[in-house]
Amino acid sequence: MTPDCMLYQSYKLQHMNPENYTRRAYIGETSMRQRIRKLEEKCEKLNSERMPVQELLEEIRQAMQMEMLKRPAEDYLGWLADSKAIISKEKEKGSASGTDAEVKG
Repeated sequence: MTPDCMLYQSYKLQHMNPENYTRRAYIGETSMRQRIRKLEEKCEKLNSERMPVQELLEEIRQAMQMEMLKRPAEDYLGWLADSKAIISKEKEKGSASGTDAEVKG
């Protein structure tokens, strides 16, 4: 190893990758702190990316546990519209019978 980061090994000379002795250095207290800090940042980044995916996965699991419908969705939507119409007509009927009682009284 030379001072300008050239590696002499087995009768050949090669330049070392600067990333190996700067960013990924494992020797020394400072390099350990940097490595820990970078790993913590990477962990936080991965967790922030994981949370939306985890929520989506939970929603999918809940949907998969639901009973499957045997008819097309249009049938169920039609039934829902019919039930809403019945409720509104019953309210109108109730308010009309209330006005009839006022007129008679």
